[in-house]
Amino acid sequence: MLQKNFWKDPRKAFEPGGVMEKAILSYRKRTGNPLITSCFRIIPERLLKNDTENLVRSITNRSMRLLEVAEKAFPIMKDTRKTAVQKMDEISTLLQTAHGLGETWAKMITVCLDLAYPKAKLLESQCDVGTGAVPPLRCLLPKGGPDDKRKALSELLKVVNTAKGDAANKFWSALKKSEHLLRSQFKKYPLICAQANTKLRRMSAVTLQVQLCEYRQFRHSLARHTYGLPEDEKMRGEPEKEGRIAAETFIDVDAKRKCIFFEFPSGAKKAPFEVSFKSIKERVAVRLATMCFQKMRAGESRQDVMRFRDETLSKFCGGDDVRDDSEAWEFCRAPIAQNCPAIGFRVPLKNGKDLAFQTTTMAAGGSILDAERIGRVCYEKLRRGESKEHVLAYRTKLYAKLASNLKRRLPSARADSQQLTKRQRVAGA
Repeated sequence: MLQKNFWKDPRKAFEPGGVMEKAILSYRKRTGNPLITSCFRIIPERLLKNDTENLVRSITNRSMRLLEVAEKAFPIMKDTRKTAVQKMDEISTLLQTAHGLGETWAKMITVCLDLAYPKAKLLESQCDVGTGAVPPLRCLLPKGGPDDKRKALSELLKVVNTAKGDAANKFWSALKKSEHLLRSQFKKYPLICAQANTKLRRMSAVTLQVQLCEYRQFRHSLARHTYGLPEDEKMRGEPEKEGRIAAETFIDVDAKRKCIFFEFPSGAKKAPFEVSFKSIKERVAVRLATMCFQKMRAGESRQDVMRFRDETLSKFCGGDDVRDDSEAWEFCRAPIAQNCPAIGFRVPLKNGKDLAFQTTTMAAGGSILDAERIGRVCYEKLRRGESKEHVLAYRTKLYAKLASNLKRRLPSARADSQQLTKRQRVAGA
């Protein structure tokens, strides 16, 4: 990127097999360092077999899409006839309609543009609240604050800028010293100096949002490292309007054939998919179909998802479960997008507090569906007021029962596998 030739056609540099892809791959092989930050969670579409090459291709493809948007956004940004609101709306729309981007990207890019062109005052006229900032915003305001997110942000901003306690005074004192050091270090860069010059008790709404997102990540880190949970449930973001297709919109039940089915939209074509519930509970089949839909939405091929479906069903033993209308179905779910082996959740107790609990796929014999099922049953017991110690003992009992069932199934499963292999050899001959 330091070469002049790069800027003659930056999009070309990011094309498959281009100089950027080669440079990133070389860096990765040489250093082994991560290519994305831990807070930028993506599941790359499976384009290449090698995981590293596939991740790099995902990064370069996304970069090309962003450059395409930039080519269209730049004239909008420089158009003196348009108001700040018009520019903000048009650029945000460009980003949200681009493949693989969306609401969070729109927020991030418009903030960057506001930093690069402070005189345009993009965010001064309107500052929508990003999805990542909403959970901590609701958590910090009494009773979650006003329903309108912008009003809620304004309310918290007022609290931050008017606070005069000991902690607030130390914060503003530390900020003043830090920004002085920044301006001294980067005095050749006017944009950095302009940003590192916050007036006393004049924090902007944009800066507050950034801090809210940092607070959210802190809470997630605390949940993972202190309590062994995949994330802090209270900090879980709202569903983003990224043009993502929701599984619930497509999944349906065929009672006659006893299967859950959907047709995954893939451009002009539709990929049909089914999960039978002839031998499992219908609600479990819906859950598995939802997982499969999410995997296809993340870019996995239909064949790979069918393999996941079959393997998941082969490992599922079943057993005690909750009623179909139990709220446990919503809370005791494995975060498929993160390939996380733990099903962590919090149970609201009668005393107003929350209790953290989890089940794991490994303890459930490698069955993600059984891990969720055991989680649901434990959730209901805790919700009814049973002690955590008693429920932990019950969970251990269910794990043991599951292990016993799996041992009994192994000879049968092995025989089925051998029979299948034999049929494949015959078919191949």
